[in-house]
Amino acid sequence: MQRADPPPRPPHRLGLLRRLQWAIPLGWQLSTLYTLLLVITLTLVGGGVYAQQDGFLVQDTADRLAQGVVRVAAATQPPPGPADHGHGMPPSGRGRSGPGDTDDLLRLRELLIRGLSGPDVTVAVLDGHGMVLTTTQGLVSSGAPMVDELTAAQIATVQATGKAAHWVVRRADGIRQVVVLQPLTQVVTGANGDAPTVTPLLVEQAASLAAADAALDQLGLYLLLGVLGGTLAGVVLGRVFTQVLLRPLDRVADTAAAIAGGDLGRRLQLPPGRNEVARLGQTFDHMVGRLVATLEAQRRFVADASHELRTPLTSLKGLAEILVIGAHGNNPQVIEQSAGAIRSELERLSRLVNDLLTLSRLDSAGDSADLPVRHTRTDVCATLAAAILQMGPPAEARNVRLVQACSGPLWVLGDAGQLKQVALNLLDNALRYTPAGGEVAVRGTVEGPWACLTVQDTGTGIAAADLPQIFARFYRGDPSRTRATGNSGLGLAIVRALVEAHGGTITVQSTPGAGTCFLLRLPLAPAGRPATADAV
Repeated sequence: MQRADPPPRPPHRLGLLRRLQWAIPLGWQLSTLYTLLLVITLTLVGGGVYAQQDGFLVQDTADRLAQGVVRVAAATQPPPGPADHGHGMPPSGRGRSGPGDTDDLLRLRELLIRGLSGPDVTVAVLDGHGMVLTTTQGLVSSGAPMVDELTAAQIATVQATGKAAHWVVRRADGIRQVVVLQPLTQVVTGANGDAPTVTPLLVEQAASLAAADAALDQLGLYLLLGVLGGTLAGVVLGRVFTQVLLRPLDRVADTAAAIAGGDLGRRLQLPPGRNEVARLGQTFDHMVGRLVATLEAQRRFVADASHELRTPLTSLKGLAEILVIGAHGNNPQVIEQSAGAIRSELERLSRLVNDLLTLSRLDSAGDSADLPVRHTRTDVCATLAAAILQMGPPAEARNVRLVQACSGPLWVLGDAGQLKQVALNLLDNALRYTPAGGEVAVRGTVEGPWACLTVQDTGTGIAAADLPQIFARFYRGDPSRTRATGNSGLGLAIVRALVEAHGGTITVQSTPGAGTCFLLRLPLAPAGRPATADAV
């Protein structure tokens, strides 16, 4: 029984955000981000300004009320008499009372009420225990309600610090008012020469903040308009700014689409600069240039490979037809010549296929340094000797003398088979362009940390214009002559790739009509007696 698939799970919120991120144009995302940052910044700044202005207005009103109490109390305070003797006032609540104390206190309370009351200010005079002695309602006909009763904690705090305190309350009709509670010590002169007494009082003032709230409402309106105007300006300017910034990216997308459509000549050609967009444009143009060069190289490679494969196949087809239709006339000499020609073309075809396979391996490795190499201790002098021994018959057939001068052993870390292929390709290349009676010399020496190998011939040499290109695939300075010699133009490209895979370098010097010299440098193996060495 086949189990039913579970129902699809709903998309995760993070996945939804990522889909939105890739679905919404980048310009709108940046504009939205600018707008959010601007709104948050303007809101925080406006809120800070509003709160600071509110605190300033409340504090200013409280300070004015407290200064009014000090002013009225100073105007009613009698000068010190002879009984004071400069000893100061006794502690609060501990003075003696006399018959005239009541009239003085009533007069003081009346002066405080009349001097401090106003259209938006109500006043109450309290004793040291917080009991109301006189209020504005008792003297002035005012409709402003008094604040709620004070708490014992507020009275105790004011009496303990001896300083005025204020706080903001909201009346029943919704209007805010600031309440100021201020301690006041009144000295009352005793009657009949008695010592003066000190009477502690508390003055409570409640002032309406309606005017301040009206100013704050106007300020809030201005701040709100500023936030909205700044947000609108930020949206417009941010959109324009992002469009200007992202215009090069649109050019990148359009150019990439044109290149994908086959217009390989398109480039961004952005103005030079050091920012990210300018560097992106330069990198993009360089990448497209490399891509076009690679495509052109592949086209040439396919065309040249097809031509090189077609030539021996055409020869093989013609020779096979001679044998099939009996055009040889049963002549043993013709049959032998045809068989020899077929063998020669097959060898040529086999070499070409092997070279193509080697280049395919190089391409799959991506870089010459990534080519797989068996790093074992190998004597390159023995490798050169084996290559010379193998190339002896072709050299003898061309009447070219091979000379080896290698003061071995020269131990390197590498693959003996690949190093032998390098030597065979260089020797084959030298023999093809060295005329009869010439010489090909192979030498090996040590120079510092390098094993230096040279393959020098006395052939026709290479023109100076062709030297920079001789390691390119299928490159031939004289195609007619090189095809006549059977050269496919792949040997030197393989040589350079294998040498670089071993951490070495190869250079060439040539004089037309005098010969050519290839110089290889391979890093020497670490000193020490090798446990095993590759067999050549």
